[in-house]
Amino acid sequence: MAATLPAAVLAVVLGGALLHASWNAAIKSEPDKLLAAVAVTLGAGLLGALALCWLAPPHPASWPYIAASSLLQVGYYMLLAATYRDADISHAYPLMRGTAPVLVALANSGSEPLHPVQLCAVALVCAGGVVICVGGGGLPASRSSGSSRRTLVLALLTALVIAAYTLVDGL
Repeated sequence: MAATLPAAVLAVVLGGALLHASWNAAIKSEPDKLLAAVAVTLGAGLLGALALCWLAPPHPASWPYIAASSLLQVGYYMLLAATYRDADISHAYPLMRGTAPVLVALANSGSEPLHPVQLCAVALVCAGGVVICVGGGGLPASRSSGSSRRTLVLALLTALVIAAYTLVDGL
């Protein structure tokens, strides 16, 4: 018998997806990508600070992880802004988001081996990102240019940081 997803959980997941797509589109569409990333981060920080009014403060043992995650998020937004300066969102985003789950799975393979079905799911996510990226004509218009290599490097570095903050957040 299949388990059903509670409506509140579905709403939070879909809301998160909407916010995620919105901030990526906002950063990509603004002329000053770094300033847009700073604005998104400040907005999220303000919302987080407001949420603290209704939540218990974090346990003192969690502060090193919060600090590490915050630093990784700063790096993420800086790399995201740099990537979107060079690349179309339809090419860079799938590469960044499709590669990160593979990196997380590899990093956790020793301590939390994945079930074969989970490995297939991770492989499908990664393959989907690559197909979207390559199937859409590659990274920038001139695939053999230095700009294309720079975009590839920035997108993969961004994926590495996404994987890093995912791992830190899971500790």
